[in-house]
Amino acid sequence: MKLNAHFFTMLLLCFAANSLLGQSEPTETTTGPSLVDRGSLLVSGLFRLESQGGALFGSDDDRSNSLSFRPSALYFVADRIAVGGQIGYDLDWADGNSTHGIGFGPRVGYYYDLGNNFIPYGTIGASYSYGWRPDFDINSNAWGLSAGVGAIYTIGNIGITAELSYNWSEQNTNIPEQFRFTDEETITADGDQVQFSVGIVGFLNSGRNTRSASTSDEESSSLIRRGNILLSGNVSFRNRGGDLYFGRDDVRSSSLIFEPNAVFFLNDHIGVGGQLGYAGTFDDEFSFHQFLIGPRVGYYRDLGNGIIPFGAVDVGYVGAWSQGNGFGSGGLGARAEVGALLTVGNLGFSGGLNYTLGTALGAGSESGNSIGLSVGIVGFIAR
Repeated sequence: MKLNAHFFTMLLLCFAANSLLGQSEPTETTTGPSLVDRGSLLVSGLFRLESQGGALFGSDDDRSNSLSFRPSALYFVADRIAVGGQIGYDLDWADGNSTHGIGFGPRVGYYYDLGNNFIPYGTIGASYSYGWRPDFDINSNAWGLSAGVGAIYTIGNIGITAELSYNWSEQNTNIPEQFRFTDEETITADGDQVQFSVGIVGFLNSGRNTRSASTSDEESSSLIRRGNILLSGNVSFRNRGGDLYFGRDDVRSSSLIFEPNAVFFLNDHIGVGGQLGYAGTFDDEFSFHQFLIGPRVGYYRDLGNGIIPFGAVDVGYVGAWSQGNGFGSGGLGARAEVGALLTVGNLGFSGGLNYTLGTALGAGSESGNSIGLSVGIVGFIAR
């Protein structure tokens, strides 16, 4: 069965590191400044560079490349009040063709520390984005407004956040004459999105201590000692409505992403775990589903200076199917990664270089490889 480009991209990218989800338990009760006091910094985001090759699109030795850079930060200008924003740049290119997208937007939030590890909050924000494809002379720009409410559950300086948000946006796309369906040079589309998401945030420059001071023994204080757990993943549900597709007014579509991962440390260096993932998109006429499952083994070494180099290998099975056109397929992939964690308390920034090899089951020569560089946020549950 022939594997389409969207599925194979999923096969390769599902092994790449995304922004990681984590938490850590303190070894003693601490008191002191709140995580949302003036001067604290709330950070999230990701960086990923990837190059894929092989029979990705039905011909031999295709290669495509992608780059994503999406940092986000909020600075607490006063107790409970944070101001900041996010920027983003996305690039996809292959065989001389490229697609670009840039975006930025401010955000203001109010955070209230209840003193029991829960921090409810509310935010408002705005955004602007611009995208273009030089080979087709197509460009578009969009602006939007958003509001959200949620809560952060903190252990140390790691926070797991759950948020319900509403977004409205308007997009204008310039269409070259050879691609027009009507006489209009510009197509304007607007719509709204309701989203529920769960992810990770990290607090920096806060006065709260996140590592126990009761021991100076390196083995006892190491984040990778036996019994600790490294968690990663994200959960997101979106429901969008408006003029999403040309010729179809007031369409609503939904998407669900569920990607929990975990590594358990068997001893002071070796972690064993796995990954599980599901991604689906569906509306009244069409749906597309993908899933991933596979084990992972890694070797981690704490240098004692906040830096933890690591190497890991994992394998996985990916399946995909759709309702509406009868498509279905599956494949196997194997991935190796080397990198390092830079830790601040129980919060860490992960950077890794990875290589993935994938094969479509039942498709003969349908296979390919991916080389990627990724940066994300990690957190530890420490016993």
